[in-house]
Amino acid sequence: MVMLFHSPYCGPCAMVHDPILKLASDKGMDIKEVVVPVGKIGSEIQQGYVVARRQNKAHAYIKALIRRIHFTKDEAPRYRKDVLDVLDDCGVDASEFETPSQCIKDEVGEHNLLVSEYRIRQTPTIIVNGNKQIILPSLNNMDELEALISELYQG
Repeated sequence: MVMLFHSPYCGPCAMVHDPILKLASDKGMDIKEVVVPVGKIGSEIQQGYVVARRQNKAHAYIKALIRRIHFTKDEAPRYRKDVLDVLDDCGVDASEFETPSQCIKDEVGEHNLLVSEYRIRQTPTIIVNGNKQIILPSLNNMDELEALISELYQG
């Protein structure tokens, strides 16, 4: 399994997010995205991700957040209502976000537990097969990243 720890607020995360998901899909790899709570609405961003994922719209949600944060002036989410707007824009039924069920809260808790267990201190962090961390600054380009993920996944 490939675990991608990321935040939509992180510039490098925004750059590697789509290529890593595409690689995993193309190679039939299991991937788990773990949204790391960053900033004052980090937990709301996580809740929105969990709700969107449960409706098979997680990718659209993360892409919309990245677009708002990094490519659109003054549209970065700052309040819970802003996350609700992103969910609505992605066609997500936001009722579970407005009143989170225990299942939603538990899944957010699982994200935070993984962040703690793997001692995630920066994003993006990529863990392959539960014990191999990829150090992104040591790589020169996306081709090297893809080759390394593929090699570690097989091993």
